Parts: sequence; C-alpha cells; structure tokens
Amino acid sequence: MIARLFIKEFKATSFLGKKGYKKILNILSSIILLGLFIALEVLLYINIFDKVNVYTDFNDALFIILSFVFFIAGIFSLVPITYNAFFKNTKERIILGTSPASTFDIILAKGLNIFFKALIITFSTIFTISLAYGIKSEKDFVFFVLMFFNSLGISFLLETFAFILVIPFREIRKIISRYKIVSFIIMMIFLIALALLYGAVLNLFVNLIRNDDIGSLFTVDSVNVLKEISNYLWPIKNVVELAKVNEVNLNFVIFFSFVVFSYVAAIFLFNRYLNDYYEGKTEFKKAKKQHTFSVKLTSIEGALVRKEFNLALSNSDGVFSYISLIILEPFLVFSVISAVNLIFHTGNLNYISTLFPSIFLTVDVILIMLFIAIINTTSTVSLLKERNTLLVMKTIPVSYFKQLLIKISVPTILSFISFLVSILALVIFNEISIVDFLFLVLVGALVIVLLNLVSLYNDLKSKSKSSLLSMLISFVFPFAAVALGAVLSLLVEPYLESVVFYLSIIALEIIVILLFIIKVKERVTKLFMKYEGEAR
Repeated sequence: MIARLFIKEFKATSFLGKKGYKKILNILSSIILLGLFIALEVLLYINIFDKVNVYTDFNDALFIILSFVFFIAGIFSLVPITYNAFFKNTKERIILGTSPASTFDIILAKGLNIFFKALIITFSTIFTISLAYGIKSEKDFVFFVLMFFNSLGISFLLETFAFILVIPFREIRKIISRYKIVSFIIMMIFLIALALLYGAVLNLFVNLIRNDDIGSLFTVDSVNVLKEISNYLWPIKNVVELAKVNEVNLNFVIFFSFVVFSYVAAIFLFNRYLNDYYEGKTEFKKAKKQHTFSVKLTSIEGALVRKEFNLALSNSDGVFSYISLIILEPFLVFSVISAVNLIFHTGNLNYISTLFPSIFLTVDVILIMLFIAIINTTSTVSLLKERNTLLVMKTIPVSYFKQLLIKISVPTILSFISFLVSILALVIFNEISIVDFLFLVLVGALVIVLLNLVSLYNDLKSKSKSSLLSMLISFVFPFAAVALGAVLSLLVEPYLESVVFYLSIIALEIIVILLFIIKVKERVTKLFMKYEGEAR
C-alpha cells in the first residue's frame, strides 16, 4: 500500500505529471533552472569568500551563516509543500479517510516525496556551498564525505520541522482565511520583506560584478558580530564542526541519533493530527446566523465582472498567487532593469553598449517581457476557481463568448495596471527613455492580451499551464520577437533603430494574436460547453 501511494504521489509531481515530450521538456527546463541557480549561488559565494578572506576565520562564520539561511529557507519552503500534500485536496481527504490505508501509510508515502524535495533543497544549497567552502579552504577529503552525510541528516531535519510546523501553519491559515483584511495585510508584510531581501541580494550581486569594495558591509565590528552570531546557529554550527574534525566521533553518532528521534516524534505527532483531520475534528464549526435578505438589482454582466475581480484578487493559492505577484511586479521589474543597466555601464560592457546600443535595449525588453509572462501564468487559474459555479455559468442568459470575454478582460486589466506602474517607475528614474516608455506600453499590453488568450484556451482544454503552447508563447515568443526587432533595426539608419525595433515586435504580436483568434474563435464556445473543471 505504501509503495502504491508513493508511486502515485511521485508520478503526480511536476517532473512526471506530463506525458511524452512535455515530460522531457519539463524535466530539462527544471534541471537547467536548477543548474543556473547553483552556478549563480557558487559564483556569489566565491566572490564574497575571496573579498573577505582578509579577516581571520571569518569565512568559517560566513559559511555557517549562509548555510543557516538556506536551512531556514528550506523549512519555509517545505511547510507549504507539506500542507499542499496533505490538506489542499479536500476530495482526497474523503478518499483516503475511508481507504484501508492507515494514516501512517499515507504519511510515509507522501513523506518520501517530501523528503525527495528536501534533498533537492539541501544538496542544491547547503551541500553545494560546503563544496565551494571546502575547496577554497583546502579541506581534506573526509570533510566532503562527512558533509555529504550531514546533508542527509539536515534533509531529515527539514522534513521534521515541516511536519511539526505545518500544524500551526494550517490552524493559522484557517483563522486568517476568515478575515480577508488581516490576510491581505500579512501578505503585504511578507511581500515587502521579500522585496527588501531580493533588493539587498541583487545589489550585492551588482557590486560584486562591478568589483566594488564591499568593505562598508564587512567592517571589523560587523565581522566580529557575525562571528559571534555564527556560534549560536544550531544545527548548522554543529554540523560544520562535526565535518571539520576529520573523523567519525561520538558527536557524529549523537547528531544522527537526535535526527532519528526527532523525526519519529514528529511523525507520531503529525499522525495524531492527521487522524483528527480525516475524522473532521479540526474543522471550524460554523455558528448559525440569522440572515436578513435584501435584493440588490444589478446587471448580469456587472455581476460577472464583480465575480471575476473577486476570483482574480483571491489569495487562496498562497503568497505567490496572482494578486501577490502583480503587487510585487513593479519592484521586481525596476530592481532587475536598473541593476542590468548599471552592469551595462560598467567596464567592458559599457564600451560594448556604447558601440551597440541595440544590445542594451534588447536585454531590457526581453527581461520586461519575461517578467510579464511569468507573472501572468498565475492568472490562468480563474476557470479552475469556478468549480461548482460552472453549472451556473452555463445556464445564465449570457452568451458563452461574452462570459469568456469578461473572464479574460479582468486579469488583463489588472496585469496591465501593474505593468504600467512598472515602466512608469523606470521612466521616472531615467532607466528608460520616454520613447521607450510609449512603445513599451503597447508592447506590454499586446503581450498580456496574447498570454491571457492562450491561458484561457489551455484551461478550456484542461491542459496544464506548462503545456507546449504556453511555453512557446510565454518564453520562446519574447526571444523570437525581440530577435526579429534587433535584426531589422540593424538594416536602417541609427536614428530609426529603436522605432523599427519596437514596431517589428508590435507587428509580430498583432499578427500572432489575430492568427490565434481566427484559429480558436469557433472552438472556444464548444470547448466551454464540454468543460467540466479540474479535480481538486
């Protein structure tokens, strides 16, 4: 039973949830993105290592602090993963709650998949950094072997904390979900903190690329404080000290004994909670209220628009839902574009961008289009959110085509507002010219329309957002459009380069949108009639 449940869960992961070429593309794209993350992570660490090597023993403290940050980030990542595995699918509660499988079987089967994700987190962060640290510090081979086994232990600790913390996480989530204003405030605080952290890391990366002196960050006083802090960062401090002794001693045995004991204790605690969940004991009991009914006249179309705004602004999919990302988009776009512009005005890149200004423009536009694509993929769950209201949609006296038009217009408007704020910030702070701003308004608007059209079409076909068509439009199309514009701009006089560049992209966007509308217009209504939603 455990094996069957594990295989079912494993096949349902994003790596294997597709078939044929889609599975291969999904796996390859995940491996490439992970590889790029590891390369960037090692590059940053080595640059910092070399710059702060003048401080005695500070690199040891730096390694411990960075590993501890990754450890905490791993816990925060695994808690929502654990929540989704056990509590997100409400229908699964009914199925598994009445199945012959015990809760221990369910926990072990799902826990194996969570542990697989914990391994990816640990070995792509803490173990990778330990390799760079060991090589730069010229550690013995035993250090790398011990860090490998210690990383396994850390992966178990990550899952242990996830099983323990998912209980208060779910209880707090239940309470907050009842108060939308509180939920929104908490989301905004988290997003602001995330944006500030993102900005700090990005500024550090830019300074390292520009070879700026980071002595202002690592002063003698701050180094001493960080050294002192690193002594109290359990369990990473202990793990590093264990690996540096170059032998397996009693402390190594004690560490793994603690890992096993805490993991077993967490499993038993979570098992008790999961039993109560399957029996319905952890659900809120809604108090009966006396309702006073009032009739408020409104048009059906107005009601549909209001419903779409409620769906689009719903944060039920978590912090990284659509509403969260469109709020965060202006800051992300401005931070990245300003950082790229700063890099292009540094050293040899400044010379290259002076000779070939179209390269500078090309990179900015590609990044902006990719940000639009990534953020708009989260708006494609609108049909999935309908669930039981699909039957109502199919019976009200409004044409299917008009309903779908309303459905696509709301996320389009919200996305465009966020995008407009982003490029307004860029032009106000002189990161782009007014001419670039005017052209980008149209470029971005057309991309948003195209993305939402494709997303709606994919939802109607009950296909994943990572389907081939979505991947082509979201990530291949921006590169193709910008490449076409860059090539054509080289064929005209310099003063016309930017105009031809933008007009080429706009013309290609309009052509693709028209071709797509002509192809699917007749099929949309039929697809909606057959659409029955997705299982949740």
